[in-house]
Amino acid sequence: MSNLVFSPVTTADAAQLLDWRTSERVTRYMRTDFEGTVEGQANWIESCVKAAGFRHWVVRRGDTPFAYLSVQTDSSGRTADWAYYIGNENMLMLGAYVPLAFHNKWVFDFGYEATFADVAEANEAVHKLHASHGYVDVSREPNGIDKPYIKCDIIRMRLDAGASGRLQHG
Repeated sequence: MSNLVFSPVTTADAAQLLDWRTSERVTRYMRTDFEGTVEGQANWIESCVKAAGFRHWVVRRGDTPFAYLSVQTDSSGRTADWAYYIGNENMLMLGAYVPLAFHNKWVFDFGYEATFADVAEANEAVHKLHASHGYVDVSREPNGIDKPYIKCDIIRMRLDAGASGRLQHG
């Protein structure tokens, strides 16, 4: 899906990100719940600019923002941990395209050897989606999510650049 645009996050995105991040659907499979203000979100965005190896984007289809994606590269710059969520309820169907677009960008454009994603065991749909793209389970963090309303392991998944032949480049 070539019309996905990755726009660097700015403080102007603070209210949108806070709204998405605090929605019940998004926060359910996150390690922590988040309670904050738009000002606090804007301060966090500003602090991310200074973080070594950290980048993040609002993903848009055309002019419509629908997702958040973040990347943390390792010290060698050859692998990256990434995470994303779909914030716009009306665009959930685009969720399968974000990993493809991300992987293609980071492997083909920047030469990464592998990407890692941590997935809540209870989030079976995302686990299956990543597996269908070639990700394999590499480890498990017991009780990685431990909230009053959900307790589950976090599954660490890896996609090697060599698996990229399975992905549609574009």
